[in-house]
Amino acid sequence: MSDFERALLRLKERLGVSSDKAVAELLGMGEKALNARKRRDSFPAEKVKVLAADRPDLNLDVRYVLTGITEALDNNLNALREATRLAVALGLSRREGGFVRDVVYGALITNSSIVKDGIEKYLIERSAAQTQQAPTKRPARGRPPARGKSKKKSG
Repeated sequence: MSDFERALLRLKERLGVSSDKAVAELLGMGEKALNARKRRDSFPAEKVKVLAADRPDLNLDVRYVLTGITEALDNNLNALREATRLAVALGLSRREGGFVRDVVYGALITNSSIVKDGIEKYLIERSAAQTQQAPTKRPARGRPPARGKSKKKSG
């Protein structure tokens, strides 16, 4: 599938139409002109921008139509990059950094369930690590301690 075809599918989805003819009409061009552009793999990006400006009621996300990236996805990716940068800057282990990244990412995108899950995973992992590292008491070397004083009777 060409870039043109992918963009056309996204445009049809956003416009709620299924035919090339309907898209061409909304863009102010003929179906033959749209098909000629399709053969040349030359998507009418400028016409999509004009449509979005002229018809705000369509709520057309031009960037999504042209690239496949929504503003929300872009914001989430930026938040994930920032959370990863912060986790690395703290100099934590890969595992601890992952927990911090998840918590910061959840906070940046204001998703409390991601924050809660990240904290819970961290606490569970930390508890398990502390249990494994807990020092065990070793018996003293040598003779066992006396249980009581025994007095020898002389006699």
